[in-house]
Amino acid sequence: MIFSDFAENVLTRGPGDDKRFCFILGAGASKESGIPTGAELATSWYGELADRSRRDSPEWNEWFPMVKMETTDENRKMAISSLIANHSLLSRVLKPADDAHCRCLEDFIRIKYVNGITNSYGILAQELFAGSSARDAYFENLMSGKEPSRGYEDLARILIGTEHNIAITTNFDTLIESAFFKVGGVLPIEVKGPKDDLSRICDRKRWRDLVSNYPPTRCALIKVHSDISSGFLLNTPEETCYLPDEFAVMIHNVLKEYVPIVIGYSGGDIAFMQLLLRYAKGYDLSSPGLYWFVHGDEEASVPEEVDRLVRIMRGSLIRYDGGFNRLMKEVGYRLRSNTATVSDESQENIKGEKRAKEEDLHEDRDDKKNDTSSYEDYFISRRKYGLFGETSRDPDFRIEAW
Repeated sequence: MIFSDFAENVLTRGPGDDKRFCFILGAGASKESGIPTGAELATSWYGELADRSRRDSPEWNEWFPMVKMETTDENRKMAISSLIANHSLLSRVLKPADDAHCRCLEDFIRIKYVNGITNSYGILAQELFAGSSARDAYFENLMSGKEPSRGYEDLARILIGTEHNIAITTNFDTLIESAFFKVGGVLPIEVKGPKDDLSRICDRKRWRDLVSNYPPTRCALIKVHSDISSGFLLNTPEETCYLPDEFAVMIHNVLKEYVPIVIGYSGGDIAFMQLLLRYAKGYDLSSPGLYWFVHGDEEASVPEEVDRLVRIMRGSLIRYDGGFNRLMKEVGYRLRSNTATVSDESQENIKGEKRAKEEDLHEDRDDKKNDTSSYEDYFISRRKYGLFGETSRDPDFRIEAW
């Protein structure tokens, strides 16, 4: 399906059409905000590990140029020819590894030409960084100072002002939260990963407030792998291979009420994709249940698991050649032009809650003035209150968005 058909036949709703959309975002959504995609990071880490692991041996000297070379059809043919001529190396490459790592030549060949560099993102992250603290610090530095693009601002307006009020993301950044402040909305109800307090959404009353009120008074943001503000990022195979049953139930409840629109996500997370597939097996086939955006030249190379999920849910792959900003501008225009607006009472509730939050933050800031802790420690403590943007007129209290 092309975008114009999607916009005309799906986003434009007629009388009595009460379907609601939620958004599932991957790393591609944050690219225009200056944050590399998972594929770009994996490629960079692969090259860095190859430089670190290279040995002065005939095999390494022969293969190192191919390992470092961009993966093309020509590069792949050269690799296959070299492997066929070296039966010893070929057997080591095809031998199942006892544990996933990236240290020997056969590991690098297996990752590049058998498993795929992008699919090995978690293995590369685990190998490159010495523990979770080093990984967390790397991502915190990578995302520090990044501002939400206009696409995120349009997404925030959709979440605040329409019944399409839930977003799910596998990203570590806090761009959605920053966008809420930029467009003047209160922070959404947040679940920052499987280790967080799921009652924020699973509580019966709060869930009813999210899905039953029309127009809705609140919106929600679910982080599948946590984020840089929480201090426990999940990105290695061991960390992402399992999601608790409570988290799965929460996602399934969302999918029962909302039709997901997937943007910038490659489906590389095993546990989250398995969670979606488990839901799809019991899906009601009476109506389409999924719309997955891909670049026009990527439709033929969609991962098998993604293609299977789309088919089971009677969904569609949507070809789109523009970036996230342009896409969200067009989606936002369609959804906001044919939806109920948030009521005046809801707007007043939002404004009142925001004022109360700012008053609490100012009081806490005054309490901190006599504290001897560093400004960095003080800033980190603000994370507990969800402060990701400028919410005060006091210049000493303005904090740059992550």
